[in-house]
Amino acid sequence: MGVSRLAWLVVVAGVFGIVSSARADPNFPPRKAGLWVNTATMSNMMMNGQKMPGMPGGPLSVSCVDAESDLKLIQRASQGRAGCAPPVFGGGGDTFTINDTCAVNGQTMSTAGTMTYVSDEHVVMDMQMSGTQMTGNMHVDSVWSGACPAGFVPGDYGMEMNGTFQKEGNVNNLP
Repeated sequence: MGVSRLAWLVVVAGVFGIVSSARADPNFPPRKAGLWVNTATMSNMMMNGQKMPGMPGGPLSVSCVDAESDLKLIQRASQGRAGCAPPVFGGGGDTFTINDTCAVNGQTMSTAGTMTYVSDEHVVMDMQMSGTQMTGNMHVDSVWSGACPAGFVPGDYGMEMNGTFQKEGNVNNLP
């Protein structure tokens, strides 16, 4: 995996953390319980002053959620993540603003954008990222896809690989 792809994945993981945690705030519209698939498309990417190819959309993360596991995510986000200040949210109704700043490998990365609740089964986020070595845009679609797969419980999260949900952990078991 090249350095640029690794950097993109670090940024994507941070943004998905924001998306997941934002949904649980009691002021945000509720999401439907079940399996959510998050896809991202990155564009206008610049790294160390060089234009990078866009990253096509594809499943990047999946999560099995209910109201309790979403609440656990917002509680964790309000404490901030390693190297990150707690995200700042604004707005209301079905459209919210997001601002977040993190230190990644000694470099600062800031994200700013909007999150729109299209319905209780579809959330869209558009983010602009800027940092010391990297800038770009990310469009994220988070879509409810049905019941959680057999063997998975609310709070489970992971990646979708070749059409299969690969569990990485459960938010309810995190400290």
